[in-house]
Amino acid sequence: MSYGIKVFNSSGGTVFDSTHSLGRVIGRINTGTTNGSYTYNGTVDGTFFAALMGATTGSPSLSTSGNTITWTFSNTFFAPQDSIVIFGSY
Repeated sequence: MSYGIKVFNSSGGTVFDSTHSLGRVIGRINTGTTNGSYTYNGTVDGTFFAALMGATTGSPSLSTSGNTITWTFSNTFFAPQDSIVIFGSY
């Protein structure tokens, strides 16, 4: 039997479940308008993640490998857009 706390909204949907993993944002970076990468040299407890905030048609694609985030502007039709990437662990 698992233990924890669950919070539900008025419709019965789960709003919070302490038995699930919660993410922790470690930082944010700006990509600029060219391909690039960023390596986080700090300690990561859990699984490292990166997410693109406010993506538009000119935003880059993201990938992660270990603690390194790589972004690539592959859409040649739209002008590259400086984008914000948040990263952390869960």
